Amino acid sequence: MKQNILILLSLIFVTSIKGQDFALLLPEGITMSFSITSRQAKTCAVFGRMVQKGNFEEGEEGSSRTYYTCYPEEYDERYVGHIEIPPFVTYEGVEYKVTAIYNYSFYMKMMTSISIPSTVTRIGKYAFEECSNLEQIYFSTGLNIIEDHAFFNCSQIESLVFPNGLQDIGAYAFSGCSNLSSIVLPNTINNIQEFAFENCMNLYSITSLINIPFILNEKAFIYTGSKYNKEIIYWSSNLYVPNGKKNIYSLAGGWDKFLNILETDTKYVLSYIVDNTLYKTYEIQATEIVTPEPDPYQAGFVFSGWSTIPKIMPAHDVVVYGHFTPSVGIKNTTSNTLSHTDCYTLNGQRLSQPQKGINVIRISDGTTRKVLVK
Repeated sequence: MKQNILILLSLIFVTSIKGQDFALLLPEGITMSFSITSRQAKTCAVFGRMVQKGNFEEGEEGSSRTYYTCYPEEYDERYVGHIEIPPFVTYEGVEYKVTAIYNYSFYMKMMTSISIPSTVTRIGKYAFEECSNLEQIYFSTGLNIIEDHAFFNCSQIESLVFPNGLQDIGAYAFSGCSNLSSIVLPNTINNIQEFAFENCMNLYSITSLINIPFILNEKAFIYTGSKYNKEIIYWSSNLYVPNGKKNIYSLAGGWDKFLNILETDTKYVLSYIVDNTLYKTYEIQATEIVTPEPDPYQAGFVFSGWSTIPKIMPAHDVVVYGHFTPSVGIKNTTSNTLSHTDCYTLNGQRLSQPQKGINVIRISDGTTRKVLVK
């Protein structure tokens, strides 16, 4: 009976809205609408329009198709918690690659986090505007353009690591993101339009990996309220730039408005800790995609899985944890993984735990290794 109901739901929700538009019931139990952009290339985009109930608007992208959705109180209860946009969807037996998020697609939705796959190259205008519960955005490499007002007034977002490959951030894209405290810009970006980060009053850390800074729009980080000087974000934020690039930024148009320009490394350490023991470390360029470490094996034990591994490396060191628990009915046996027994400085001073810089680690098999911790 349950299986029949599921099949019936699938038949209901895998429906054509009009012409090349269709809706799918996703594994998370929500319905997402898509529009075929090219049958030949087998591509599609997420779409949705917020309009007055009962009214309709013309489609975008030069199309005459009609886009509509209901008011949020009747529709948005399905868009809560974490939402993951699929990289591929199948409709009428054909697999389509999801390459864009159309204008207004998630306007005023109530999700707390969103994962955007690497197949998506463009996020349209107003796509996530007024998503007041949105706290986390998981970008992927492949994204090229974030258009105007895309995340306007998403007041719960605290940090953003833009992916390597992003080129353009549109006007007002993150305007009004009042809790935004840190952003990381990749070396690939070449345009940040006016008011992109308008009124982001808590933005204290801006890390730019751009080696040759472009001319930054002078209103990109402007304050337009009446309480403070319009330049307050430029005065109060720290702009971190690659080592050796401070002088270039201090002379570059738009960037020269920042009072606090500081040099920093652009690579950071990702450490894996298993049962309170250092397992592996990697030095990764910020904004680069992170390849998750495979789960370790220990005979007679079950691995818990890793804690949260970032999809894209942020501009700070990251520690990921995991632990083993004994398998039921299997006796404890010797691990085939090595752990460290002691930690020392280069001068031979014993440490209770690894510290910043080079550490000498004595492994349980009697060998020693030098480990760099940043």
